[in-house]
Amino acid sequence: MNKERLLGDGEAKDRFVAELRRVAAFCGVEVLTFCVMSNHYHVLVRVDPRAKEVDDKELVRRFRALYGEDKCPYINMDARRVASVLDSKLRDAEEVREHLRSRMGDLAGFMKTLKQRYSVWYNGERGRVGTLWAERYKSCVVQDSPHVLRVVGAYIELNPVRAGLAEHAEAYRWSGYGAAVGGEVSAALRAWARAGIAGMLGEASKVRAPHGEEGEDGRKFIESYGLLVRVKDDTRGGIRHGGENSSGTELNLLERVPGILRGAALGTRRFVARMSKRMRRRRQREPVACCESELDEAALCYARRPRL
Repeated sequence: MNKERLLGDGEAKDRFVAELRRVAAFCGVEVLTFCVMSNHYHVLVRVDPRAKEVDDKELVRRFRALYGEDKCPYINMDARRVASVLDSKLRDAEEVREHLRSRMGDLAGFMKTLKQRYSVWYNGERGRVGTLWAERYKSCVVQDSPHVLRVVGAYIELNPVRAGLAEHAEAYRWSGYGAAVGGEVSAALRAWARAGIAGMLGEASKVRAPHGEEGEDGRKFIESYGLLVRVKDDTRGGIRHGGENSSGTELNLLERVPGILRGAALGTRRFVARMSKRMRRRRQREPVACCESELDEAALCYARRPRL
């Protein structure tokens, strides 16, 4: 709000990342990667509405992931009380069950909880009162395909490089790739970040060996993603050149991502056409679909947001 640097220091960034992990665990949202800057943040998530279809045991586990043993302010119950009520046949059981499930598997609910929890912490720590965020978050529907996700993910990882906060993406600890391969983060945070990046490309099974330790496939996978991320960006204007293993196609797409993300949908021609039809039904105005490349199925396209 008022262009304040609400995430300007390491303590604030650490807290935001911690809340991001807790809220994602509660909502059943998969964080693929993220980047926390000084006055804004980027989060690439996969949201499955089926995340709300969980049993009572899982509801209690998710409740504890977010609140620990504290009370939830909405229902004025702690984890033990929630478990007790859900295990009963009281009329309150179904109300509590539905309340918790209603906050899961939903992007709006995820973002609302994340922003609220960080606001409460920030205002308490900094002696501040009132609204923290100036406006509603901006979102773009991204096609769930490895090619599209890795380009968007790399763009997110390179934000601190473009801003001059780090020479290389792996040196910035408050991002998915930085947490996955950089230093001075907890083992739990590193594992979470690596799992998110693996999930981005549908390779989650390769990150962990059968007995829980990281296998050779997992290390190779993270390294392969790093080939794209390690694109050197030496100006704020855009990607200038890449490493020896970076493809011209990927660099070209990376340059276009900032503008494309101002749209409502991002992906291949077929995906954008499908999303355009959905938006026409919901908003009764036809969005303009624009193709950002001539690369057939590898092309990244976007649909502009329709004027209401």
